[in-house]
Amino acid sequence: EVVEVEVPQNKPDMIVLDDINDDDGPGPDEIPTAEEKGFWKAVEDNPNDFASWTYLLQVVEKNGKLKQIQKAFSSFLALYPYCYGYWKKYADQMKKLLSNDAAYEVYNEAVVAIPLSVDLWTYFIHFIAEWKEGDENEIRTIYQRAVAACGQDYRSDKIWEAFVEWEKQTDQYRVLKLYKQFLGCIIQRHQYHFDKFREWIFFTPVKDMVNMEDIKELLTRHKAEAERRRIETEQKIKEEAERAGRQPRRNAGRPLKLKGYLQLTGSKMWRWRRRQRNRRRRRNQGRRRRRRRGLLKLRKSLKSVITEFT
Repeated sequence: EVVEVEVPQNKPDMIVLDDINDDDGPGPDEIPTAEEKGFWKAVEDNPNDFASWTYLLQVVEKNGKLKQIQKAFSSFLALYPYCYGYWKKYADQMKKLLSNDAAYEVYNEAVVAIPLSVDLWTYFIHFIAEWKEGDENEIRTIYQRAVAACGQDYRSDKIWEAFVEWEKQTDQYRVLKLYKQFLGCIIQRHQYHFDKFREWIFFTPVKDMVNMEDIKELLTRHKAEAERRRIETEQKIKEEAERAGRQPRRNAGRPLKLKGYLQLTGSKMWRWRRRQRNRRRRRNQGRRRRRRRGLLKLRKSLKSVITEFT
């Protein structure tokens, strides 16, 4: 006997493996262990218990479950964003378990939360220098972001110093401008860094410090400044002469000393000063002679008076 079997009109949909995994519930990384559950309960009951948070972070780091690490660190840093050391731990875990891009995102969130943390910027710079080794633009950008955010901090000298040393190996033409910004800040060990700047200036040729465009610009500025000073000096001399000419002249036969002094330059100035010095010397000598003569006359008169009475 033949049994007829009905063939379904519509074929069943394809079963996707990812759908099966999603329907099965949370993965192994999302299931906390018994120890983690205990610490989660402690921090949920008392979010201000810092010790319980640190124990929880230690446990999730030791277990190495990505979802638990993300959940724990995100919750902790939302409450305590100024703990820069835990930002670094979080970034290290993301780098280890995911990728450098994930660690980069963590560091970006960290410097937005605490932009004045010199230590956190130092960690970020080391991470970029190791990840983007050889990419000068990326490394220079992170240095510039760091000094723009915390360059005015008193302890930011190590970031400035690292930036300067890196530029010395990369592009020496930028070092002089960088030192100008660096030494303009109020930082610790300022005298030490200024001495290092003087040493660099002394041992570095000028052609390695500034390029030809900068030299031309400096010469142009110097010429403009010299011309401005010359015009101001001439204007000042003219005003002084006019002011002196309007004043009543007590010694009409002699030229005014102020006018003659301002017009003398070079060897003429030296001869004028010598004449003035000789005049003062002769005047003082004449005063001493007159004083001596007066004393002699007084002595003679006293002698004559004494002789009369005796």
